[in-house]
Amino acid sequence: MRNLAFTFTTLALGAVPALAQTDAAPVCNNNGPYVVEANNLPGTTITEVTLTSAGSFDPDGDPLSFFWFEECPTGVFADPTAPDAVYQIDMAGKCSVTCVVELRVTGGNQISKCVTQVTVQDTTPPNLTVPPDVGVVWGDDTTPAATGTATATDNGDPAPVITYTDVVTPSSTKGLESTITRTWCATDFCGFSICGVQTILVYSPNQSALPNFDFDTGSCPNAIHRISLHPAALTVLNSKKFNPTKIDWSTVAIQRRVPTTGSFSLAGATFTNGQFGKVTATVAGQCNSASNDGKTDLRIIVDEAAIVTALGLDVDPSGSVVELAIRGRMTNGDYFFLRDLVEMN
Repeated sequence: MRNLAFTFTTLALGAVPALAQTDAAPVCNNNGPYVVEANNLPGTTITEVTLTSAGSFDPDGDPLSFFWFEECPTGVFADPTAPDAVYQIDMAGKCSVTCVVELRVTGGNQISKCVTQVTVQDTTPPNLTVPPDVGVVWGDDTTPAATGTATATDNGDPAPVITYTDVVTPSSTKGLESTITRTWCATDFCGFSICGVQTILVYSPNQSALPNFDFDTGSCPNAIHRISLHPAALTVLNSKKFNPTKIDWSTVAIQRRVPTTGSFSLAGATFTNGQFGKVTATVAGQCNSASNDGKTDLRIIVDEAAIVTALGLDVDPSGSVVELAIRGRMTNGDYFFLRDLVEMN
């Protein structure tokens, strides 16, 4: 009996099985939901959104594999097996798109899933570039064909609608006929708009008549030397209508007539006070004559190289004639706008 009991006890103890280890499921983290502003790739209607699996892990330390799953008619993954996957959403004709995506994380023999949403929306207006302010002489063309056209881009709409409206304000200021305030607006197909203002100064013809302004470079006729550059003198001749001693120096600039538009860009070459000096004037129509008319005039000494660079004169063919202007305001606020022709050589 003892032997039998002993044998039974031994068998009973040996029959207890060892505990099996269980493979833990990985933890899935898709870091959603995602809400981004439309930012289409250039020349396309596709916005890309990067989805990340950061924070996903396997408790057992097993390596992870990933698969991003979606059934959105406007979306597709560039590589659905990437840990950080690029989701491409087609925004053609749409202001907002929401897609449901699922991340499947595999670790060992276990799979975990997590679902989120990706929303791409257009809630911002276009980017608008307004033409620079310009100056024209009364009677010149003031349409956008001559004074510049606005351009616009949008992150969602490839062709925003551009419009403009004009407000013409007559001027009682000497030398200025009127001011055209041109408001440009760009609107995308989602209805978002942005506007900007262009100012067009319409100068009086009598403030542009020669010989009030003489661009004098030491040769007759006037010429700008682009190869052997040297200082040039701009002489503004005194008259009853124009007194150079009463100029607001901070407003004075030289500009050129733009060949393609015929208008004068207001973003011309500006001068420092050190470039101004009062001289005893030559007689109107003369060229660097030693004689004078007894009046105190304005002479501006400026480096020809600075004018060539600032006004883009280096692209004008040799022998071509360029119309330059000097503009500014008097101390009483009156505008002046004086022109002269210069030959390029």
